[in-house]
Amino acid sequence: MNAEKTTKAYGYCRVSTVDQVNGTSLESQQDRITAIAKLHGYELVEIFIEGGVSGKIPLKHREEGKRLLQLVQDGDVIIASKMDRLFRSLSDAVAMSKKWQEANFYGGLGSENVTQAVSRDILADAMVRLEHRGFPIILHCHDETVVEAKQGTMSYSVFISTMSEVPTWAQGLPIAVEGWRGTRYRKA
Repeated sequence: MNAEKTTKAYGYCRVSTVDQVNGTSLESQQDRITAIAKLHGYELVEIFIEGGVSGKIPLKHREEGKRLLQLVQDGDVIIASKMDRLFRSLSDAVAMSKKWQEANFYGGLGSENVTQAVSRDILADAMVRLEHRGFPIILHCHDETVVEAKQGTMSYSVFISTMSEVPTWAQGLPIAVEGWRGTRYRKA
């Protein structure tokens, strides 16, 4: 009998200033990381907290960033509330990973993976917002989110507008949402 292995996840929180350390920013980042891990069924092993550290410093040169990178194994997941908590830019993210180069990581594969990863992050971000606004998610598959509600109890327009919100880390990215209502699930 094979026991299904739970994916291990590590969280990473960072704030730049001492004022942010004493505020709610770290707490809200931890709450979001915990919610995302729970949503995906990941085992949240540890959340690394970096207070008063600039994003200009590469992750591998930050005290907690170093610890995180030493612990993460193939197949593990790193969760941050926003990409800018880990990296200053996408090019910083790509540049820091020697593993990608060693695994014959080429441009086409890179753009496919980045597109899929960003799309997943946008969907995960929307799912957290939906749950917080009382939409009970019962299923998600690739680019779809399904909620179940008694007829007339939830606003379709609020659901669509919630899904359409652009995350703060993706400002300027065009997001379009389509939806439908029905009594049975169907793959669009």
